[in-house]
Amino acid sequence: MDWATDLPGPFDINTSSWWLALGSAAGIGFLLGALPVGAAEAVALAAGAIPSIHLRIAVVIVFTSGHVIGKALWYWLGTLEAKVTRPRLRAWIDRARALALQHPRLGLGVTAASAVFSIPPFHLIAIAAGLVRTPPALFFGVSFAGRLVRFGLLAAFPSLVGYLFS
Repeated sequence: MDWATDLPGPFDINTSSWWLALGSAAGIGFLLGALPVGAAEAVALAAGAIPSIHLRIAVVIVFTSGHVIGKALWYWLGTLEAKVTRPRLRAWIDRARALALQHPRLGLGVTAASAVFSIPPFHLIAIAAGLVRTPPALFFGVSFAGRLVRFGLLAAFPSLVGYLFS
């Protein structure tokens, strides 16, 4: 992606300020993980324009880490299920917890699919994981791996297009 280094003005990417790039990636990743606005994919795609491959990889990893940490808020929200008093919602939660106990691996498979493909929406899966008490280390490990695949493929896309059409 050498074309980005020749652009003047605000598009002039200074790869010597790696700490700024990584700090920004962590902060934006956290915000886009906490707020389900759907712009995380656009940021990952834009990371593909970083000319240094090493910085690009580091930005994607740090962005993914921040994003998954941002999902911790949604996971925590799911753990507050004891406060639900409405009978209909309480019955739904109890059925979900019973299903999770019957099929403990199903939840991690759905989490992985959601982390990679966002179907079902990932923030809803984070709530459900907290609700059924998926062990945090498993949830965040699977989430990080899936999101890293998703964001890594998006960041690699500009280079792939450049390679195919050059």
